Amino acid sequence: MPSRSQRGFLLLPLAIFVALALTTPAAAQEWDAPARELAEKIIARAQSRTGLSLTVKNISSLPQSRVAEVQRALESELRRRGVSLVAPEQAMEQVRVTLSENTSGYLWVAEIGHDGSWEVVMVQMPLLAPAERAPAALVLRRTPLWSQPEPMLDVVSTGDGGLLVLGRDSVSLYRVQERKWQLAGAAPLTHSRPWPRDLRGRLVIQADGSFRAYLPGQQCPGTMQPQLNLACRESDDPWPLAPEVNAFFSSRRNFFTGAVKLARSSEAGDLGPFYSAAMFPQGERGFWIVAFTSGGAKLINAQGQVVTAFHGWGSDLAGIASDCGRGWQVLATRSADGTLPDSLSAYEIVNRDAVEAGSPLEFAGPITAMWSAADGRSATVVSRNLRTGNYEAFSVSAVCGS
Repeated sequence: MPSRSQRGFLLLPLAIFVALALTTPAAAQEWDAPARELAEKIIARAQSRTGLSLTVKNISSLPQSRVAEVQRALESELRRRGVSLVAPEQAMEQVRVTLSENTSGYLWVAEIGHDGSWEVVMVQMPLLAPAERAPAALVLRRTPLWSQPEPMLDVVSTGDGGLLVLGRDSVSLYRVQERKWQLAGAAPLTHSRPWPRDLRGRLVIQADGSFRAYLPGQQCPGTMQPQLNLACRESDDPWPLAPEVNAFFSSRRNFFTGAVKLARSSEAGDLGPFYSAAMFPQGERGFWIVAFTSGGAKLINAQGQVVTAFHGWGSDLAGIASDCGRGWQVLATRSADGTLPDSLSAYEIVNRDAVEAGSPLEFAGPITAMWSAADGRSATVVSRNLRTGNYEAFSVSAVCGS
């Protein structure tokens, strides 16, 4: 990404990474007092502390990420009071909480009971400061790059009019001849160990015009002039994750191990295993948004605190720069099982929360790979078209909407 993202990251002490998995979300503290009050009122009306179910419905202006914080706070307060929470179908008694609001503030209403016998309790709290909205809507623009029946791991423009395609078994170079893409060369990816089942890989163009293919336990430096050449070797060296930041990738799995280091430093830290991460600059400091293998994405501030957890996001994230809104967006897939069409949404970070900055971009199948482009202003997205069976690569960028 551009240099201001580099400046933002370099201000972050590397010790952040060691502390990430141990930090309590700061935003959740806002709900401690009302959650404690409501839990006490629920206990006073419940017939038993065993076999209770808790469901939370939101009809207020709270964003979904804050609703999840409220539910976790309520669950914690109930368990602290000896309540055993179970699924609704196993419950002897149900607790149904509705988050609403009126002109005076938020109103949380809890119904406790079963069948036709219900009791109602409620608590009220002041409204939070009005949430700042994303300053401008944007539109995600998709430009086709390449399509083929075989799986693709990454696609990059070579800078001289060519296109490099990283597959499971080879790297292919295409150039335009007679107004059509024509194969200009292909080189096999030699490897002594079987690839992981869900193979991931990345292509990076070097400053001297050469390139490097990154694969689990393998790195393959190559050149394109006078013809395509590739030499693969076993390597546990880290992959480039963001400008000046490298991350180690598991040689036998499909995720980063969590070990992260600055490119020009011997120091390293540990995020914990993750699928993808995006840097989100903000002034002279910044945030990391990380999709962990344990589930869900989390916003990490410059002090190393987990500020917010984002639910419903998939495992692929990429940061991009644009001329819209705050100038920086994170692209996120939705949570899916890989058998359904996927979508891509752009978010801006506003008041510690993710604000969707436009309509999702729909795809004809699951998104199988996504990497930020070298210039930081777009992302390469690969999806598998469920209708044709082809793998399709696109360049996705943001343009300002009306």
